[in-house]
Amino acid sequence: MNNPLSRKILKQIEQLARKPGFIYVLALLIRRDMFFGKDEAADVNWRERMHNHEVDVLAGFLVKDKIDLSKKPTPKDAENTIREIRKLFDELHSSVSAKLFKAFSSDLGDLQSLSDEEKEVLHNEIFGAGQAMVEPMFYGNSGAYDFQYLWLVEDLYALDKEWLEANGINLELYSTYCFALKALLVIKSSKKSKGAELDDAYDGLTFNAGEFFDFMQRRLKDDPDVSLESVKGFLERFSTTPPANSKFEIPGDNNTIEPFPIISLGDGSYFLPTEFNLAESIYNIPWIWMMRDKQYKTRAEENRGDNIELLTTKLLKRTFSDNAYNSVQIMKGSKVITDADSLALIGNKAIVFQCKSKWLTDLSRKGDDATIANDFHEAIQKAYDQGLASRRVLLNQSGYEFVLKDGTKIMPSEAIDEVYIVCVTASVYPAAINQVDSYLEKRKNDPATIAISLLDLDLMTHYLGDPYEFLFYVKQRIDLYETYKGTSEISFLGFHLRQRIHKLPPNHFFVADETFGQLVDADLLHRVGLTDKPKEKDQLIPESSNKFFERLLNELKAIEQPQVTDVIMFLMSLSENTIDNFTRYMQDFIAKVASGEKVTEDFSASIENEMGFTFVVAKDDNRLREIMDVLSSKNKYKFKANQWLALGCNASQTSRIVTAVKFDKDPWKYSPALEKVVKLLKRGTTNQIQPSRRQKRKPKRKKRPNKSKKRK
Repeated sequence: MNNPLSRKILKQIEQLARKPGFIYVLALLIRRDMFFGKDEAADVNWRERMHNHEVDVLAGFLVKDKIDLSKKPTPKDAENTIREIRKLFDELHSSVSAKLFKAFSSDLGDLQSLSDEEKEVLHNEIFGAGQAMVEPMFYGNSGAYDFQYLWLVEDLYALDKEWLEANGINLELYSTYCFALKALLVIKSSKKSKGAELDDAYDGLTFNAGEFFDFMQRRLKDDPDVSLESVKGFLERFSTTPPANSKFEIPGDNNTIEPFPIISLGDGSYFLPTEFNLAESIYNIPWIWMMRDKQYKTRAEENRGDNIELLTTKLLKRTFSDNAYNSVQIMKGSKVITDADSLALIGNKAIVFQCKSKWLTDLSRKGDDATIANDFHEAIQKAYDQGLASRRVLLNQSGYEFVLKDGTKIMPSEAIDEVYIVCVTASVYPAAINQVDSYLEKRKNDPATIAISLLDLDLMTHYLGDPYEFLFYVKQRIDLYETYKGTSEISFLGFHLRQRIHKLPPNHFFVADETFGQLVDADLLHRVGLTDKPKEKDQLIPESSNKFFERLLNELKAIEQPQVTDVIMFLMSLSENTIDNFTRYMQDFIAKVASGEKVTEDFSASIENEMGFTFVVAKDDNRLREIMDVLSSKNKYKFKANQWLALGCNASQTSRIVTAVKFDKDPWKYSPALEKVVKLLKRGTTNQIQPSRRQKRKPKRKKRPNKSKKRK
């Protein structure tokens, strides 16, 4: 937004925000746009409302002058001002987007004629330009919920407890005050007086220390830390007293309203535009206070890395339990080769988490190319490169040892054949998804990565409590990053929980927009008791109707063999229609053999000629495995599949669905011997089905004459 047109529009916005009595207009705007009903979380059209960063801009301009409360606008003047503000912010958004659209070639034919390498260069030139990052940084999803900041803040500074206590900083109490202040303002904002909307809006966001203390006393009578003195201290720590913010002109400039969001009105009362900023500040600002303490700075920097790693591993243990490790040193002899900040192991797969505490600087927020690239390198590229070093060793462990800080050696499975890299930042890193697309430097055969914050990881481990579910999400996000795009990790997670990230047909791509993030909003806010239960149409996680498939997965998860992870990933990657088709025939065939109607039964299916599936039922283990081997080998070759799964059921053991498993993921290659096998078995009696991943298609079966009809 650092261009003449954007600056001109922002100057007009500033003039409106600095008019006497604007605080009443701002309060009315916030009441209308930032509040919603308990049952509306999934349905709010945020595109029609002010963005929280736009509110920050208005509040930042407001505090540049001493606030005059005596000059209240008329309702008509307030409406006109709101209308003008909306118009100007729409123009500002258009001015930012216009430069991006101009960068596209007007000749689509020229674009289509480019090679893949040339397209990638063009993509990076357009979308990797600093100004192209301004829009997603300013208008992007907040990336977190206020209560997450407050729940995680004590762990983020766990090793700094002594310094915090010595400096009179009680993070637990600050979090309590923040929760309570939000509750107080929500209650006050619910007041509706006929013909007094402007006054109600202002009163709903205004309070004084005594009023807040009384509210706290009624709810926490026996808490010795709650006192009028501590309430006043808290408000002073996080408040801005106008006039202030003199150097704030455009987004990206230091805006005091973000770290100090409570506005002191000078008469003993306070005005809080957005409680979210207060929660975010409680999470982030202790680090700034520590950096200003010259004697503690070095220790704080050491603790910062350890704190983030410990919190990352603590969150991962929710899902991976004892298979999540903190600060794993990778050694060769007595030499430390590299280290994994956090490591999660599951079967023959591993996920390496590399953590950084780098923030996005003010120059980056303004769109400065060099600064954005440097910030990205420090926050994400370095983490990725370190993750690659760990990945190479985990894939070839010979001669290496994996040692924890206390000297304990861990033994990752030597069967590990894939390692995923996740970069973790301490705070929300704006437009991280966009920047990974444009700035990540990797070699052709190196894997992609995802860059998430601790807040994202908190959500992921909350919803993906099963390690296989977590692995599958990370796998799909990384493997399919070129065909799935999104604005935030919350949107990706919402889409995945609603309908799973699956491989798309060639030349297709999908954008997970904020409507999927709103499904998470509605679900999570209900879980923490802030909103009503989402309507049926807004359910985040549809209830599974295929209990047989759930049982099948649970049986496989109980098998203690590393390679079974591949089998579970394979099955999870199937579409719902394909799963329903397969399980219906599996149940039917098991019943027929178990009852004695059939001696053996089987079917095989190819799935888009990439993968395939065979299921065999018999009452004899030897016969079962023999049929499985022949059919899976033949069909994998016949359909030129790179992966083929064969499952077998011994119907005499009716308590289990699966008693034999064979999975072949070797790439297809020509074989004279298998060519002969395919020809010999071409007229075999096995059931062949080829269901589409996205369309229901019934298996082809032998037709039987209808016995009820007489032949002519």
